[in-house]
Amino acid sequence: MPDFGVYIHVPFCAHRCDYCAFATYSDRDHLMVDYVEAVLQEIARAVADGLAPADTIFFGGGTPSRLPAEELLRILDAIPKATDVEVTVECNPEDATPERLSAYRAGGVTRMS
Repeated sequence: MPDFGVYIHVPFCAHRCDYCAFATYSDRDHLMVDYVEAVLQEIARAVADGLAPADTIFFGGGTPSRLPAEELLRILDAIPKATDVEVTVECNPEDATPERLSAYRAGGVTRMS
């Protein structure tokens, strides 16, 4: 089976950078849980349609580390994974607390960007 990658866009940011052209929001953190639920519904539909196990999973944005770690890991848990999957999360330095990094590692994240 050919390599298969999944990209999850997380559109939340602490502030909007002047150079950023991506679909992001700095004033909608109250929508995070609803956003995660919508992503989980999309993944469930794809799984029902036979989504192949992912070799790579990339959380980009925005700033994926703005999501509470448990919410990001709920998404990660829902994605079928190949045995040696590489999981990358974009993370701002201020979000890289020991607790968050430990949760990511325990949840299967293998790379930070």
